[in-house]
Amino acid sequence: MRRKGTARYLFIMNLSRKRQTVTLEGEYASLLGEDRVGTVLAMEPYGIEIVELTE
Repeated sequence: MRRKGTARYLFIMNLSRKRQTVTLEGEYASLLGEDRVGTVLAMEPYGIEIVELTE
C-alpha cells in the first residue's frame, strides 16, 4: 500500500505463470482502467492492478 496525502493505493501483482484470484474487502476504483474492481479479482499471469482504497 502507498499513500499520497490522504489517498491510499493498493498495488496488486500476480507474479506467477497461472491465473490467480484475489479476494478484496469491497469494491474499488481501478487506476489502470475505467472499471471498478469488485470483491473478487481474477488476475491474468503476471497481471498488475492498482486500486484506490476508500475510508
